[in-house]
Amino acid sequence: MRAGELDRRITIETPTDVRDSEGVILQTWAAFVPVGGTALVDIPAKVIPRRGTERFAAAQINVEFDTTFRIRYVAGITAKMRIQYDGVTYDIQYHAELGRREGLDLLAKVFQG
Repeated sequence: MRAGELDRRITIETPTDVRDSEGVILQTWAAFVPVGGTALVDIPAKVIPRRGTERFAAAQINVEFDTTFRIRYVAGITAKMRIQYDGVTYDIQYHAELGRREGLDLLAKVFQG
């Protein structure tokens, strides 16, 4: 993966439970921190706009997504996380490892909530 292709900056967020002053648990979002790493804020990415539905017939996975975000490999990213890019929130639908932990393709859909 060439560094020059990773010309955009994204933030990967993970859901976090916080207790408010009345003891009610609320879900908020915080930058994801991989084990032994630092918060994934402003990480380099290649943004590949897409439209429609991707189908992975052999793996039997049907995923709808708008955009693919290509990043260097980071362990621990899941489909429960989301991406902030250019003021827009994207829900991660699926992630695919590139090579032998060389990178990740994060298939994401614009948040509709």
